[in-house]
Amino acid sequence: MSSFRKALKSKQKNHRERSQPAFRKNVGLLEKKKDYKLRAEDYHKKRNTLSALRKKTLEKNPDEFYFKMTSAKLQDGVHVIKQPVEETTEEQLKVMRTQDIKYVEMKRVAEAKKIERLKSELHLLDAEGKQPNKHIFFLDTKNEVEQFDLATHLKTAPELVDRVYNRPTIETLQKESIKGVTEPHLLKKLAKQRKHQYTILKQRIEREKKMFIISQKIQTKKDLLSAHHFESVFGSRPRELLRDLPHPCSTGERGALGSGSASRLEQPLANELRPAPSLCIGDGGISSAPISLQAVPGVQGR
Repeated sequence: MSSFRKALKSKQKNHRERSQPAFRKNVGLLEKKKDYKLRAEDYHKKRNTLSALRKKTLEKNPDEFYFKMTSAKLQDGVHVIKQPVEETTEEQLKVMRTQDIKYVEMKRVAEAKKIERLKSELHLLDAEGKQPNKHIFFLDTKNEVEQFDLATHLKTAPELVDRVYNRPTIETLQKESIKGVTEPHLLKKLAKQRKHQYTILKQRIEREKKMFIISQKIQTKKDLLSAHHFESVFGSRPRELLRDLPHPCSTGERGALGSGSASRLEQPLANELRPAPSLCIGDGGISSAPISLQAVPGVQGR
């Protein structure tokens, strides 16, 4: 039976949806039920959302507080979570600066090695900026000076006069065969490559100098931070405080500090310092003057 039904359906006409009438073609395609369902669902969804937001606005309490308010703020109508500020101590700053200076120094050393390798390859024979060499020829008469020919005097070709290195004589050129590249286009290409290598060398030298300056600046900042930490712990005038402390030779007695000196020792650094026995130079010569620890507050003598 199933095959019979299929055979009957094969002879049926294909179902075709009714199209938009010709007089209504200006409004577009004819809407079917499935299209209406999609449009209706979207409309009701938007309407319910607006109703919920309107109800939430009407029922909002202006004095309401949420703990999220302490870590978020409204910026251009959007809630933005505040990022916590990372607090760094002075010790952490010192460690970071130490790591920075080590990294910069490592890169500077690597750059210096590359510079040395480039110098060994290029030899800096015809580098720009090199101090020109001087070769002075002494002649007897003014006539010889006027008739002086440098190529003839050096016994070389006029094209090789400007070269201060590898300047062969005419006799050598006649005996020896020319080795290496002789084609003009290859020579031009090699000269271009050599010029490019010199440019790279110049850039690396400048880069190494800048790295050295950066390293010095970081070291200076590190030293200033250490000095600031020392002042915050011991005060802004540590040398003046040390100068105010009494010396064992300043008292009338040679053996120990007097009772009047104990009041002078009541300084911010008195408890931090433990003076050791010293030598006093007097009229009678040099004598030992041990400090009495009983005069220092908080220290008992042995």
